[in-house]
Amino acid sequence: MDLLGKILVFNPENRITIEKILKHPYLAEYHDESLEYKNNKRVDTDGQYNSMLEIRQYMYDLISKVHADHKAGRKVNNYYERYTNYN
Repeated sequence: MDLLGKILVFNPENRITIEKILKHPYLAEYHDESLEYKNNKRVDTDGQYNSMLEIRQYMYDLISKVHADHKAGRKVNNYYERYTNYN
């Protein structure tokens, strides 16, 4: 409940960061920094998506591709470049 409460804060300025989420005791056993790609770039969709539903679908598709690579044992050093072409 502690982690969920920190994630579901309405004001983004007060919300927990992803770095802190990954270090939270609830997720600590799943966190492996050697598999992470840190990207400080903001995602710019250039008006590509017209609704929150389209953004959610894009995120689901992207996460599915990353998961498939991980499950197949493929180590990707740069997810941003690997999935720049999302199709």
